[in-house]
Amino acid sequence: MGDLGIVSFNVRGLNTSNKRYHVTDIVKKLKASIVFFQETHFKQTKIPKLPTKQYSSWYHSYHPTSASKGVSIAIHKCLPLKVLKQYTDKEGRLLFLRVQLYTTRLTLANIYAPNHDQIPWLLRALDSLQLFADGPIVLGGDLNVTLNPLLDSSTSKFSISNLALAKLRSKLSDLSLVDVWRTCNPSARDYSFFSQVHNSHQRLDYLLIHKTLLPSTTNTGISIISISDHAPIHLTLNLAELPHKTCR
Repeated sequence: MGDLGIVSFNVRGLNTSNKRYHVTDIVKKLKASIVFFQETHFKQTKIPKLPTKQYSSWYHSYHPTSASKGVSIAIHKCLPLKVLKQYTDKEGRLLFLRVQLYTTRLTLANIYAPNHDQIPWLLRALDSLQLFADGPIVLGGDLNVTLNPLLDSSTSKFSISNLALAKLRSKLSDLSLVDVWRTCNPSARDYSFFSQVHNSHQRLDYLLIHKTLLPSTTNTGISIISISDHAPIHLTLNLAELPHKTCR
């Protein structure tokens, strides 16, 4: 059985070579096979490459005129992943890939939610994902909400009502998606984002997986905040179809 490392990272821009170098170093140290990037800030006419040949397959969603958004998925060259179908939105906030890994079908979903009217937007995004998905879903992204404000915010508060959050959690349950870090750390406090404006920490970044993948999870964590105002988050799945040793 081999390890499938997955990282989600709001990088707050990847248009400078120095930033791309440091981001590449981070995801390599986390042994990522699949990386979900948010806020890449790429434009369609100019998409740079990471300074490594290890992540040779890139898929993007970008806004046609604004460079303030953008999501991408990078796949390690040694992962025998075949992309069967791709979905992007017009805002550069959604990227879904229907993939096949050996004989296993998976759906990879990368989401960067807005910082206002998050719940209606997320419910629509998840409806689109439900229609697109084939096989277990692995979702990474910056949802711009705390799913459990009592534990996921240093102030134990969030501006979104409990009723609205309950609707979002219900929709995630309909998709059989579980918050893997919270499942493995039911009462712990750790945060992926620091707000200088509010002087508070929050967990806005998530890796959500189909509940059938939970027994395959061997590791999950939140790294430090360094080159962005968000921390990269990561998990490792131990999958029977992957070789025990993979190249890096």
